[in-house]
Amino acid sequence: MAVKSPIARILIRSLATTVLFVVLYGIYLTIGRQPDIPMTLAATGAFYFAAALVMERFVFPRLGL
Repeated sequence: MAVKSPIARILIRSLATTVLFVVLYGIYLTIGRQPDIPMTLAATGAFYFAAALVMERFVFPRLGL
C-alpha cells in the first residue's frame, strides 16, 4: 500500500513514532512505578505527536530529509 498524499504520509509517520514512543515510555514508567501512568502517557503522547507533526511538516523538508 503506497501512500501518495504528502499530508497522509506525514500523519502516518508522526502517528507511528508517537505510538512507539508512548509504548517505550510506558514501559519506563511501569518499571519505575510512577503514579498516574495513563494521564502521563496521554499528555506526553499528545505533545510528542504535535512536535512530530511540526518537525515532519516544517523542519525536515528544509533540511532535505
